[in-house]
Amino acid sequence: MKIVVILAVFATEPSRALLSSSPISATDSVANFCPSNSDVGLESFGSISVTEDKKKTINQSVLLCCKVFISESRNLAALDKIEQAARLNPETVIVSKFEDKVYNRVRFTLVSYVQNITGSPIYSPLQQTVLAMVEAAFGAINFELHTGNYPRLGVVDDILIHPLGQASLNEAVWLAKAIAADIGNQFQVPIFLYNEAHPTKKALTTIRHELGYYKPNTNRTMPDLRLHKPDEGPSEISQARGIATIGARPWVDLYNIPILSTNDSVIKRIAKGVREWDQEQGGGHRTVQTLGLVHGEDSEILCMLLEPNKIGADQIQNWVEMLAAEEGLIVQKGYYTDFSEERTIEVYMNLTSAKIDQSKTIEQLVISTKFQFSSGVANLRTMTLDPKNGGLNMVLEFPTMVIRLTILIPPNLEGNYMDSPLFFMKKN
Repeated sequence: MKIVVILAVFATEPSRALLSSSPISATDSVANFCPSNSDVGLESFGSISVTEDKKKTINQSVLLCCKVFISESRNLAALDKIEQAARLNPETVIVSKFEDKVYNRVRFTLVSYVQNITGSPIYSPLQQTVLAMVEAAFGAINFELHTGNYPRLGVVDDILIHPLGQASLNEAVWLAKAIAADIGNQFQVPIFLYNEAHPTKKALTTIRHELGYYKPNTNRTMPDLRLHKPDEGPSEISQARGIATIGARPWVDLYNIPILSTNDSVIKRIAKGVREWDQEQGGGHRTVQTLGLVHGEDSEILCMLLEPNKIGADQIQNWVEMLAAEEGLIVQKGYYTDFSEERTIEVYMNLTSAKIDQSKTIEQLVISTKFQFSSGVANLRTMTLDPKNGGLNMVLEFPTMVIRLTILIPPNLEGNYMDSPLFFMKKN
């Protein structure tokens, strides 16, 4: 593994050579950095995280959740690049990921804080994290070559923002609009806003119907944007990137119900029956969105539970079983494709706490440790973890000089900072 070392040297004897037996360059490895005749060893440890000072300014109960749906799950190299991009900022946590190779679609669920302080611009690490993921997706996936059972209109097919904890829906709307403007302007992709992010709160299903989202995937043609003006981005569509929809709304649960049949018309009839039942239950108010799709050797009813506290998965499961029985079909037990709202917050808090605890452990291990270099014995005065670049900021004190250095270490092959080799120097 290669690292980048940035040095600032403050010496009482400027002419004295620094680590003269092994000069440091921008491409030196850790082994080259530590001279062979020294008693400095290498050890790997866990993760990087925010420093304690920064943590004090962050309210970990004001959170946003971002679900990014990408039209790809078979190209492992592409998925790896996207996930590495998602992990570049340690203040963003990947809470879950759901892949379906039949649909050729993946969903990343990300969580981070949002700061909305009077007199300061609103900020969330999610904005830059999602932009990095989108850049990686567009660089690795050609929409013209995409195949799969799931409807889609673009490489980055959909992005949905939820407020969590004490965050407001307005803060979720801000993030949705900010991401939409970034993607539209930077990547020249037409963006359609929906739900709370849309000026008239237009529903996602309405937009998808207008754009022909639900038409058969064979011989797919892009919509005419002269008839449908996007909210952000150009009115011309890149065939390689397509269109993206971005919205904000309160939490939804995602629940799939397998049915042992490949009769597409019957599956769609069952999905429609669930929607009609839902409207009757709510007096015209919809709490469930459904989509019936053939999935390999069987089919599924994909359900978005818009108000899971009112109409939950058990009720939908029972109704699908009743409708399928009328068609002579067998229904299997459904499954969630993501965590609940409460579990999502819990996972985020657990992962964040683990990072902070681990970074403290690293600091306790190396503070005041002495190092033997060719130029003499050094004492490590301070060490901090840099959340922006994922590096270690150190101050080494020699008898005749003080060295300040930053060691930048990339994530591992899976792009996971939680599992990355985070090297630090330790006296044997």
